[in-house]
Amino acid sequence: MAANPGTVRAESVRFLEADGNAAAGLAGTWNASIVLPAGVCIVDVIVQGTAVWTATTSATLIVGDTADDDGWYIGVDLKATDLTAGQTLCFAMAGGKQGAYFADAAAPGSQNTFQYSAAARTVSAKVTTVGAPVTTRPGDTTVTFLYTYAAPVKPTFVSA
Repeated sequence: MAANPGTVRAESVRFLEADGNAAAGLAGTWNASIVLPAGVCIVDVIVQGTAVWTATTSATLIVGDTADDDGWYIGVDLKATDLTAGQTLCFAMAGGKQGAYFADAAAPGSQNTFQYSAAARTVSAKVTTVGAPVTTRPGDTTVTFLYTYAAPVKPTFVSA
């Protein structure tokens, strides 16, 4: 990563309701984690709804890291109220689902904390469903972490 400072990189995870136990008609939890290298700054976390989830009771997404598993997004309803097919959540348009990493969780686009980490960092996303899915129209959601490594330029100092 350090060899290409300034480039934006992406790591994604795709949650498909038809994967895992959903194919057998069971509810469950999908967990995903990605280790980002030391010294990166997260530019954005984008959640893209491709197909609405069909679990009979609920399908909920959280996105965060090891310090706070719902630090960026909390309680995103994937069954249509928060993220329908073709919709996107991102730092600037979090749809009222911002987690604790936003300075004002009630204000989309508010200051975001914990974007930079000097150490390697594990980011995560989790979808939990309650109730059997209707697998003829399975849900499909992708979470993308955009990040960059900036090589800061050392400033010069001139005394006054």
